[in-house]
Amino acid sequence: MEYDPNSRIFNPDIAGGALLDVGVYPIVTANTGNDAVIIGEKGRIVVPNFWTAESAELYDANGKLLDAFLQPFTANGYVYEAEEINRCIREGKLESNINPLKATLDILKILDDIRSNWGLAYPKER
Repeated sequence: MEYDPNSRIFNPDIAGGALLDVGVYPIVTANTGNDAVIIGEKGRIVVPNFWTAESAELYDANGKLLDAFLQPFTANGYVYEAEEINRCIREGKLESNINPLKATLDILKILDDIRSNWGLAYPKER
């Protein structure tokens, strides 16, 4: 990104910086590549290249492919977030069942702990 001292990425007066911009994505994760794997007692689901996923595969506990789902990639994740917000508004809900307020607050707590450990405080917090 090109440097712009007034942008949300660079301006500390508006809590700018990578931590609060994209830092939520790696919270409590590891470098596991681009595939998502959901593992359970009876098998696993594999979603290759999950950022732009076009397929998912269901395997049993022995590794046998049981089912596969194919659908062309059409939009990034923000579209789904916007759809969920719209659904909640239409239904008069103040909170999503998919991503409840507690999950957001838990992530913010982790980010605040990281900033505290780093000694990072934004100008409006001083």
